[in-house]
Amino acid sequence: MKTENQIDAAVKAEILENAPVLVAFHDVRHHIVWANKAYRQATGASLEQLRASKCYRAWGLSQSCRSCPVIKALKIGIPAEAELGPETQKHWPESQGSWLTKAMPLHDTKGRIIGAVEVALNIT
Repeated sequence: MKTENQIDAAVKAEILENAPVLVAFHDVRHHIVWANKAYRQATGASLEQLRASKCYRAWGLSQSCRSCPVIKALKIGIPAEAELGPETQKHWPESQGSWLTKAMPLHDTKGRIIGAVEVALNIT
């Protein structure tokens, strides 16, 4: 049995791609760089369609969410989370359900923020 240190990058990428939760990586301008299969299925968009798009556009919304954890993580440099849904967002359609969304900033070797990882779980 392989230990965590022995699992190669391809296996780790496969795990992220097939995780049963939505996972996306955003650049410092809050544009999607990568999104896993669950994210693509939930939005109905291909990775090519998602790339360089703000996440709210991928969901068919006209503006970013109030208390967006990705924006907050990118701005303050620490993890952030929010419950996003029609109860907390005026512009959010009932059909989208409710999501617990968490974001974690990623830093380069000099400590500069280079983006944020977003993970979302449907809590409808």
